[in-house]
Amino acid sequence: MNRQSPTSRPAFTLVELLVVIAILAVLLGLLLAAVQNVRSAAARLECQNKLHQLALALHHSHDTHNSLPPGHRSLFQRDRLPFSGWPLDLLPYLEQQSLHDASLKAYRLTFVPFFDPPHTSLHTVVPAFLCPADDRIRTPQVSMPALATRAAGEVVNLLD
Repeated sequence: MNRQSPTSRPAFTLVELLVVIAILAVLLGLLLAAVQNVRSAAARLECQNKLHQLALALHHSHDTHNSLPPGHRSLFQRDRLPFSGWPLDLLPYLEQQSLHDASLKAYRLTFVPFFDPPHTSLHTVVPAFLCPADDRIRTPQVSMPALATRAAGEVVNLLD
């Protein structure tokens, strides 16, 4: 007969198996934490890069026009681009010339930007204005129709 001696063990005990599983779980947890740190660092770096691009666009705009773009335009500005501001002026410097041209064309058709069409650029999310670390805005922010109608009525009343 081939009997094994009590000192030789052909398999793991349950305790040994549980210890190995626990060690693997700890190592996996450490690995996941490291991957998350790398992802957040990459998102932070992308945000910094986009801010740098915005700052460069502001400087290029200043060099071109000898002033910084307005923060917000009212109804009575000379350039007839009400309710717009620096984001519209920076589009050509952020490689969004076609969107800038479409916006200017829409303002020539009607200078109230709450009507779509012609202001389809309101529905465009510009990636240069988004930060991957900030997950609040990923879709276009469009005004409510009631607000748009009221604002358009006020504009028409002011022009009459």
